[in-house]
Amino acid sequence: MNLKKFAILVLGLLALACVPIQADDQVKFEVVQIEKGQRTTLQVQKEGRLVWAKEKGGKKVLTWDLRIDSPEFRKFKKVKVGYSSMRAQLTESRLRLKFFKMASRVQLEGEGSSMLLEVTVNKFPGVSSREKSCVSENVLLTPAAPAISPPFPLGVFCQNKSKETLFTISFPEDVELVNSSIFEIEGKGEPWRTYNLGEIAGGKKTSLGSFEFAFKGNTFFYNLKFLPPDSAMSKNVGRDRTQFVQGAVGYSKYDMHGGVSNTSDSRALVSVSVPYYPVFKGVGMGGGLELSLPISKKEGNISHYEMSGYGIYSFEISPMFELRPKLGYLKLNFENESTGEGISGGQLAVGLMSEIFLDNGLAFTLDLTTLKLLSKVFKSHFSVNVKVVKNTKSSLGYGAGIKYQSFKGPASNGSDLNMSQLVLQGIVLF
Repeated sequence: MNLKKFAILVLGLLALACVPIQADDQVKFEVVQIEKGQRTTLQVQKEGRLVWAKEKGGKKVLTWDLRIDSPEFRKFKKVKVGYSSMRAQLTESRLRLKFFKMASRVQLEGEGSSMLLEVTVNKFPGVSSREKSCVSENVLLTPAAPAISPPFPLGVFCQNKSKETLFTISFPEDVELVNSSIFEIEGKGEPWRTYNLGEIAGGKKTSLGSFEFAFKGNTFFYNLKFLPPDSAMSKNVGRDRTQFVQGAVGYSKYDMHGGVSNTSDSRALVSVSVPYYPVFKGVGMGGGLELSLPISKKEGNISHYEMSGYGIYSFEISPMFELRPKLGYLKLNFENESTGEGISGGQLAVGLMSEIFLDNGLAFTLDLTTLKLLSKVFKSHFSVNVKVVKNTKSSLGYGAGIKYQSFKGPASNGSDLNMSQLVLQGIVLF
């Protein structure tokens, strides 16, 4: 893989990851003025969030909390809302709206003038938002067809009463709940429903029910699951995992070309790492130590060690996928024990990690790293590390991985020294 293309890929993905979605509850929306049948998109300052609002009985449901700022609003004194549960407040040049529909209208009125606005939400965080109560109850709502992303969000809230779990699902008012396999105990006719799931803790039943929604002529199906405590998905694994340390033993093949002699070597490899440890919200850290051990003594043995430390930020793209740009320090050392020739240096490194959480505690990770961007020792460098691991809470986890890295540096004879490493490894999580 060409280094320049790799660097562009990493920087592009980092830039994508850093698009303003820092807040897990941030939404994007459009404001259109309707006048005499004509629609005009307004250029206004705006900010929106998806928040939890309390209903009777202590339950929580989702709602939009939108703020729109425009000097044009100063000439209006009051607001007429599009429907009864919508809340609006106009203060000077700021309009504040709380409602839960994908699109709704409000009318601003003043002395002899008015303005009809239509507000449409077109981007929101994920398709299913779990309030922390459902995380602790190990209840998860997922689309029946994960590849199809529904164009609306759903809220999932749980209450535990006398060992029974009450489950509330909330949805936009312009989305229709067509059918469900369980009967509601509250909320008929409301944009939310409450169900009694019974006593699910300690049970073996994992499928709790299904839901069918309709929106703009399309139908969307969801499954409600109970995830046993030993399931890696039972609590958003990326943030609540208990096994952060990975120890690995593997086989490593090295190739060195371009110096005073060409050589290849195979060695045992041991490593210990913490790919990602959450510290505060999405902010975390990671690092590791890797060391090769000789399988046999021969001419041209290649010794190798590396160590790293990173600051990491994790973006929860969905309950099953996280994207983590990282920035830190990486030190590499490769040496031909016969000639003393090799490459050694430490430098600022950047990278991008991604992790997909699968059923039964399985997780798939991809880690891309380069330190060429600011290095004076390495003329080129990139590393690709792929792992599949199974997380557990009652015993050691396990997995397997493959890693490839390639780099170039100056040789003692003035030419370029090219190095590559291929690693196959077994992993233990604890």
